[in-house]
Amino acid sequence: PSSTWNRYVSYNLADPTFWKPAPVDFLLGCDLFPEVITGGVIRINDHLPTLFSSVFGQIVMGRLLSSPTDAPIQSFFARDSEPDLRSELCKFWELEEPSNCPTQDPEDIACEEHFKTTHYRLPSGRYVVRLPFKDMNHSLPHSFQLALKRFTNLEAKLIRNPPLMEQYNTFMQEYLDLEHMSYTDNLSHYVIPHHSITKEDRSVVKLRVVFDA
Repeated sequence: PSSTWNRYVSYNLADPTFWKPAPVDFLLGCDLFPEVITGGVIRINDHLPTLFSSVFGQIVMGRLLSSPTDAPIQSFFARDSEPDLRSELCKFWELEEPSNCPTQDPEDIACEEHFKTTHYRLPSGRYVVRLPFKDMNHSLPHSFQLALKRFTNLEAKLIRNPPLMEQYNTFMQEYLDLEHMSYTDNLSHYVIPHHSITKEDRSVVKLRVVFDA
């Protein structure tokens, strides 16, 4: 405040307007600082900066303790005690509502088109669809010899376990009855091998046939 700075204006100050913010004129290192101080000290009071005599004039140094001010302090606090519930709910549902923009995956479109062009219906009412391949020009490997070897090993295993063979035959017959597979005279170069997985549950052996396709 001006009442404080007026106490210094009567002295020969090195910086007559030291209380105003301004660029730094120059910096003194600690090696030169004792050379410019001439030794005189003037204390205004315990709450204000001290004057030190120097070759440049009186230098103001020290801390300034803030004094209470008589200016009134004004504050404002406002709170809406009745928020617009409808508006808040609308914002909530807008955030939670999933996007309405339809997303079509190219593979989904291709799958639907494949069903439309290859499916047909059996007299029993069942629908039949060709196996879909991502690459229609994909060439399946020759697996007849491998499948024949696997089947020979499976057959030897089933002969040693007649109950398991009976379950296996029942499963394969059901596949034929459901037309999931059919007899063929063509010698295909790709044959799907299959094997059995069993699990004993309370002295009952459960069979699951796995196709390696």
